Amino acid sequence: MMKKKQKKGKKRTKKQAFFPYVKDLLIACGSVLVVLIIITAICFKGLRIEGYGMMPTLRNRDIVVAKRTKTIKRFDLVVLTIGNKQQVRRVVGLPDEIVRYQNDQLTIDGHPVDEKFIVDEINDSQRGGKAFTEDFISGSGSIPEDYYLVLGDNRSYATDSRHYGLIAKRNVIGVITMRLLPINDLKRF
Repeated sequence: MMKKKQKKGKKRTKKQAFFPYVKDLLIACGSVLVVLIIITAICFKGLRIEGYGMMPTLRNRDIVVAKRTKTIKRFDLVVLTIGNKQQVRRVVGLPDEIVRYQNDQLTIDGHPVDEKFIVDEINDSQRGGKAFTEDFISGSGSIPEDYYLVLGDNRSYATDSRHYGLIAKRNVIGVITMRLLPINDLKRF
């Protein structure tokens, strides 16, 4: 009888010694999760695409993730604010550049630049006898410091810098890094 009581006592002691470690592990995991959520909220923004201005790259109701950054390169997809609305557009012109479209050819400071992301759409429009992007120039001089020229990929439908002018850097929320949904079109940009 004594041996049974001793065994039960040892079992309790092992269980009692195990539970503080589990408690500490759960507290540590919870703390790491909270820190990750805070960092993610500060550095990234989730967004649902509204409209058809970025087709075929992004479609209406796609869910994307934008990295909150002010480092912007040519052809980045950016989330920006225009009035009270958020839009996603592609950066075509950077500060101190002169951007020109003529006969569906993009030129930056007089040098031709290919837009590989819409080459099929340009070719389809030209086969139909239409220009995909109407001719224009980015103003009387170069793009001012801290401003960008942005365009939608669906040029005939998109409202962009051709309509509302250049975008100030302060209006850029972040750069799109990934399309999350629909899951079958998961893509990193």
